[in-house]
Formats: sequence, C-alpha cells, structure tokens
Amino acid sequence: MALGPASTQIGLTSMVMLVVFAAQPLSPTAAAEQAGLILAGGLLQTLLAVAAWPVRRDEPQRVTLAALCRQLAADTRASRGPDSPPLATAALTDARATVTGAGSDHSAVGEALRTLLDEAEGINLALVALDDTRHRRRDTVGQGTPPRRIDAVMNAAGDVLAMLAEGLDTGRAPTDTDAPLQRIAASARALWSQATHALRSQATHALRSQATHAADGVQRTRAAAVLAGVEALAGQLRAAVESATHAITGDEEAAVRLHAPRPPALRLRAPVSILRANLTLRSAACRHAARHGVGRGCPPPP
Repeated sequence: MALGPASTQIGLTSMVMLVVFAAQPLSPTAAAEQAGLILAGGLLQTLLAVAAWPVRRDEPQRVTLAALCRQLAADTRASRGPDSPPLATAALTDARATVTGAGSDHSAVGEALRTLLDEAEGINLALVALDDTRHRRRDTVGQGTPPRRIDAVMNAAGDVLAMLAEGLDTGRAPTDTDAPLQRIAASARALWSQATHALRSQATHALRSQATHAADGVQRTRAAAVLAGVEALAGQLRAAVESATHAITGDEEAAVRLHAPRPPALRLRAPVSILRANLTLRSAACRHAARHGVGRGCPPPP
C-alpha cells in the first residue's frame, strides 16, 4: 500500500499468478509457451492502455477531477445535518488515487492537476465549516430563517465548481467564473458590515453588564471566523480556476510565463525551495519523518 493502489494491484495479481502456476508443473517447453502467451497478453493490454495517451494524455485525471468538482457543487446545495459526513469524501479518495497514480509527472499540466486536487480538498473543508455555521445559525435564529449571506456564498461557490466540472469534461477553460466570485466577495463585505453594525449599535448603550461584554466578544470572534472562512473559500476557488485553466489548455509555456514573475518559493517547480521548506519543524513532512525515525530507533517493549 505504500506505493499506491496501482502497485498494490500489480503485486496482488502477480502473487495470484505465481500461486496458480506453481500448482501446475509443466515441462520447460510448455512453461516457455505459457510465459510467452502471458507476455503477449500483457503487451497487448499495455498497447491498448497507452494507445490514446498521446491525444488524451491527462483524460482520466481530468474526468476524475470533474466528478469531484461536480460532487462538491452538489454538496453546496445539499441540506444535511451538522453531524453528517461530507458527501465528497468518496470522490476525493478516487481523485487522489487517480491523480497521484500518474507517477512523478512534473510537467506544468501534471503540477496543475495536483494543485487543483489540493485546492479541491481545501474547498471541501471550507464548505464543511460554512455549512456547519449555517446550521448553527439556523438553529439559533429559528426554523425556516436560514442565514441568507452564507447561502449566497454557498450557491456562488456551487456555480464556480459546476463551471469547473463542465470545463474539465468538455476540455474548454471556464470563462464565466468572475460573476460568482464577485458575488462571494460582495457577500463577504455584507457579512463584515452586518457584524460591525451590530457591534456598534450595542456599543451605544451606556450600561452594559459583564455578560454582555463577553457575548460581544464571542459574536466578534464568530463573525471574524465566518469572514475568514468565506475569504479563504474565495481564494481557493480562484486558485482552482487558474489551475484548471492550465490543466485544460495544456500550455506549458504559458504556465512557465505565469509563474516566472513570482518568487522562487511560490513557483510550482522550485525543488530547492520545496526542500528548504520541508527541512524545518514547521513542515508536517519533517515532523512525521522525525517521529518515524525516533520510533524506529527505540527498542521494542519487552
């Protein structure tokens, strides 16, 4: 499992074939004939698998990511309880297996596909957090009066994700994502204005108890958390649109030109910066490697 599901499947199939043929003793000539037939079958399967690769090189990855974006778009419009699991979990698992199963493809298109997958995971987390906030506010305000601003953000995010799914399916870069992204920005500004107006109106009262001060602090913290979640979602959607555009067009030179003005640490292909970023305790990979090394070095319990 350490090398991925594809390697696991190959190893399992090889072990089954070894067990089957080990139970059937053959002469050297018959064994050579059987091995030749198996080799010819494997070569034919390989040829059929890579026949469409020159013209549709990244088609499986794009199709899987399109299904993921479509599921995320449906997730924005689904009405589920706060204790329900995210609907896109299975789609995320399939997309991760398909995109990472392509191997170490460091082309601009391969990097764009992996970046799009990472952004989709972040979008899923942001949608789960906003949906939880929406349900908590609905329970607080009263049944039948959902928070309109968060609903507007979720609907706009669903529109962007649906456009991404359609673009990945059809092979055309999404071009109409500016309007829903602007709606998200407008909703964020409205949420901030609503929160600041409520706090200012409460501050006009001369006599305020300590409990009222505490409640204001909780309200301010919640408003800031919701606003940060909305802004993070908007940024992730913009990055997803950019990555999907590069993955669909497949223009290596355009991707290189886009990232050339950025600092080396912010470029998609910067091995020195990636290595330096992972050689610090702030990196999850470095901390995991340190824990793994210490665990392997400790003697087993008696």
